[in-house]
Amino acid sequence: MTITVDLYAPYRSLIKELFPNAFIIADKFHVVTQADTAMNKIRIRVMKEYGAGTHEYRALKRFWKLLLKNQDNVDYHRYYPRINFKYAELSDSEVLDRLFDMSSELKTAYEYYQLLLQMYRKNSCQLLNLLTDTSSWNLPPEMRQALKTIKKHKAEIENSFVLPKLTNGPIEGVNNHIKVIKRIAYGYNNFKHFRLRILISLKNNVIFFST
Repeated sequence: MTITVDLYAPYRSLIKELFPNAFIIADKFHVVTQADTAMNKIRIRVMKEYGAGTHEYRALKRFWKLLLKNQDNVDYHRYYPRINFKYAELSDSEVLDRLFDMSSELKTAYEYYQLLLQMYRKNSCQLLNLLTDTSSWNLPPEMRQALKTIKKHKAEIENSFVLPKLTNGPIEGVNNHIKVIKRIAYGYNNFKHFRLRILISLKNNVIFFST
């Protein structure tokens, strides 16, 4: 039996109790989210260190998506006038270089984050070993927490390389969709109506079984 799960520790205790021989896979989305969240925390901390209203603060705020972009998709060849850099014509790669000039911590965290993305593209145990080798990294505290989580679930991450297409993504999507339905309606007093609204909304995406 194979089970794909997020990084919530109590789930593992239950899985091991009910399915002691299960092949447990750490869901890629949740692992990457750990580093993604750390990147944002570091960026925001650096912004605050510079202070609101500064050039650095505005640039780091504006280009937050670029810092999370897969390096393979970063544009090196097209140039655009950048409002945060006095309208200098810069490629995405050059914008990143200027952001890293603002903070060496941000640059180190970015390199770690990109290596994690590369690890999943290649399903590489070698890169996983490099990511979990604490002696190789002088990470900011926010990213050290992500490293700690990755080390804790290293075996389950390795398992994900065996079956890389397995993910809880579709289920997570359904759960998020249901939360949106509930939020838009400001809650439901009648569960029957709530259930019916979900079934209608998801009828083309999910198969439901009546019991």
